[in-house]
Amino acid sequence: MSVFIPNDRPEEEDPEIGNLDFFPAISLAAFRERMKVLSNLPEGRVVWQLKRAVMATNRELHDWRLAQEAEGHLTLTDIPQEEYGDEGKLTLLYEAAVYHRAKGFLTEAGRDVDLTNEGADATDFADEAIEDHFRHVREALAEIIGRSSVTAELF
Repeated sequence: MSVFIPNDRPEEEDPEIGNLDFFPAISLAAFRERMKVLSNLPEGRVVWQLKRAVMATNRELHDWRLAQEAEGHLTLTDIPQEEYGDEGKLTLLYEAAVYHRAKGFLTEAGRDVDLTNEGADATDFADEAIEDHFRHVREALAEIIGRSSVTAELF
């Protein structure tokens, strides 16, 4: 059995999160698609966390960015880099850092409720997911700045 649900809503614009001139703007639609962020999350909440993620990521890359600009690279795409399809490696890594940080922020914010016993069990899974997102951020940033990274887990 198939069901057709008409959608009379007009096509929504894809808001972009503005950024420093050096780094690319961040697409809300691309973030939602790539990170499986459901459309039922209010746009304002998602945009807020994306802005926080952009600011935090840019802060961590501040010294590296200044060094790149001093070498004459005015944007991230000006830096010689490997290309994957139509995107450069550094752009992909930058977006990964921002997207994973924002998803970690959203997941953290989603846990902030009173819980039943079953709900408390679900937070254990959320904690692991949050840790994974922030690990992806660290790995992407390390690769951007050319620092080797090591992941160690304590038992």
